[in-house]
Amino acid sequence: MIRLQVVRKEDRDLLWNINQKYLYEMTMYYPDPMDENGNYHYGHFEEYFTDPRREAFLIFDDHTMVGFAMLCPYSNIGKNPDYIMAEFTIFPTYRRKHCALEAANLLLTSHPGRWEIKYNEKNAGAKKLWTTVTAPYHPVVHHLNEEETVFEFECRQEEQARKAATVYPPTLGTERLILRPWKEEDAAECYRYAQDPRVGPAAGWPAHTSVGDSRRIIRDVLSSPETYAIVLKETGLPIGSIGLHHNDLAEKDDEAELGYWLGVPYWGRGIVPEAAREMLRHAFEDLGLLRVWCGYYDGNEKSRRVQEKLGFRHQWTTENLPVPQMNETRTGHVSLLTREQWTVQNSLMSFDNHDSRIPYYELMLEQNLDDISEVPLPAGYHYQNYAPGDKDIWITIEKTAKEFSTREEGEAAWERYYAGRENELEDRMFFAADDDGQMLATATAFYDIRTGDDGKTGWLHWVAVRRDAQGQGLSKPLITHVLQHMKKLGYTRAVVPTQTTTWLACKVYLDLGFLPIPGNAERNEKGWRIVRTLTNHPALSGFAPVPEAELIGKK
Repeated sequence: MIRLQVVRKEDRDLLWNINQKYLYEMTMYYPDPMDENGNYHYGHFEEYFTDPRREAFLIFDDHTMVGFAMLCPYSNIGKNPDYIMAEFTIFPTYRRKHCALEAANLLLTSHPGRWEIKYNEKNAGAKKLWTTVTAPYHPVVHHLNEEETVFEFECRQEEQARKAATVYPPTLGTERLILRPWKEEDAAECYRYAQDPRVGPAAGWPAHTSVGDSRRIIRDVLSSPETYAIVLKETGLPIGSIGLHHNDLAEKDDEAELGYWLGVPYWGRGIVPEAAREMLRHAFEDLGLLRVWCGYYDGNEKSRRVQEKLGFRHQWTTENLPVPQMNETRTGHVSLLTREQWTVQNSLMSFDNHDSRIPYYELMLEQNLDDISEVPLPAGYHYQNYAPGDKDIWITIEKTAKEFSTREEGEAAWERYYAGRENELEDRMFFAADDDGQMLATATAFYDIRTGDDGKTGWLHWVAVRRDAQGQGLSKPLITHVLQHMKKLGYTRAVVPTQTTTWLACKVYLDLGFLPIPGNAERNEKGWRIVRTLTNHPALSGFAPVPEAELIGKK
């Protein structure tokens, strides 16, 4: 993230040195000679430490210094500006990383008032930068001579943040995704997914009708400030959209509404939550927002689940809500996430999905199998039943998911639960595999081995997703597939044992409708309070959160 640091008196030598390197570069356009000490003359340098009307800044990208800037109020055109950009540079190594645009925007938006910026026409990089940065402010152009041009404009305080956003929406990124501004060249890919009637109508807008229609929507709608194409890193192509918008729901400058859509082939892979987490970080850290709103219409369960995963809290429901683009009314639900809530939640995300630092409590959940509906597997995956010889694969999956520390522990678990019962596993143990036949996840429809099979209560056993396959949307489809099979075997109730250290798995079970078994909830109330704190799951609203300090340590 780009930030500015005021140059202090003790930074005098640092500023002098980097300014000298900058002046050397400028000899390409202004052939000033060095003095007898090998320095380039800079007449007003010392005044940046004595004249309160002059300011100098070091420019950082996170913790790395990438450039500097110097401001003063002394006009090049006989006017009375508040600021002129006396000097500005980004060091060569960082010039293709958008640091210049972000730093220039930050300087303008943090200094509202009348501005002048001068550049040399021979300096193509500077000309492009300042033309782009000042365009939203409609500058008056002054040509001092054949080589020097001055942009004169006003950056008004009430418009600064929004105008800066229109200058250059930054490119954001996650492990799998790039979030970048839409381009008209994206029209074909946009249409590929937005033409599907399962995408737009659920969000309140009609399916796109042609590539030309998508191109128009990119130009008129998706080019709005803080609107991004969701791009897969592995293909470089957009597969959806996400953005922060100002509207009737988010009218104030310090708030926005989060909106998103995703192409159907990529549903169930955790892509929208991944993109949205980065957007929320951007909203609260980069843009300084205090509140982000989000909404969904009745029936859009995918959007509701996304908002719950992100920590949004329901605020109100409105019936007979007009949906203008669809010419109808619906029931709409509105939720909110504040910066304070996000900060707490973000600190909790440092916990691994299998984290031994969390106090250990055994947890038990149950679910009526009449209430189970199967979640489909993402494209490119299929189920395989256990076959003799699959024990090693099972141990490998469980070990990579951190259920075991060593292979010997896996062997011991197999011996305890399944040795002598392998003939049952062919109709009870399932794997999720990719199209190459690699088994990536496993779960078993079993029973309580201590009391035996009563034919009524089935146990969901040893659910695990290989570490490198987590986040691909396999767990919920696999679990519901096994539960449906459990129902076919005649069971009416499912029980799943888990623990606080695998708190994220517990959240998955809660998402699927499992609830704490009353006796376990009473005996291990502290454990359920810990899970409530880590997940903020609405099904656990009856449990009081624990202080954050109690999330690490012994029981």
